[in-house]
This record gives sequence, C-alpha cells and structure tokens, in this order.
Amino acid sequence: MSETKGSTVISWEIGVVQMSADEALAASVEKKDGRRSELLEIAKTLIADMMRDGVVRAAEVEKAAAERGISPKTLRNARNALRVVSRKDGVGYLWVAPQGEQLEMSDEVPF
Repeated sequence: MSETKGSTVISWEIGVVQMSADEALAASVEKKDGRRSELLEIAKTLIADMMRDGVVRAAEVEKAAAERGISPKTLRNARNALRVVSRKDGVGYLWVAPQGEQLEMSDEVPF
C-alpha cells in the first residue's frame, strides 16, 4: 500500500497468485526458525501437552483448540506436523502418538 494525495492505494501483483490467503498471511509472519504461524505452534503445543500419556480423544483436543481460537484446519496441520495418528474406536476417534515416540515441544507457548 502507498499513499497518494492523502488516499491509500493498493497495488496488486500482475499475473496469477499461486498461494492462498492463509499462506500469504502465514508467510508475512514467518519466524526466523521457519515457523509459519503462531497459532500453529500453539496448536502443536496443545496437542503435545494433551497427549502426554500417548493417547487422547480427538473431541477433547478439538474442544480445547476451539476454546483457544484455533481453527480445525490449523489443528489438522499441527496434528500432521507432529505425525499424530487418528484411530477410530467404538465411541469416536483417538489420537495416538507415533509408535515409540513421546510428543514434546521445546518452546513453551502460553495459552
């Protein structure tokens, strides 16, 4: 954006944009260590904290994420980044840590 005679002007790129709005916004806040989104990091920490015993009900994590303003897509991205497996049981879905691994986050992110 630039100002011209007291007005704000938006300059659009020429050509087709090759990314979604979410990707563009995430890129604009990219951290030096490559993290793309603060909410993604919060979601990863939430999942790791809730999975300290290795297994948690998906509905519990989804509810906690929604209470923190984390979208289902961001939660799914965090789950995938942590390689958490979703398994159906008789009641619903369970999230299971990758076999033989303990989920841990090195950075503490406040909720």
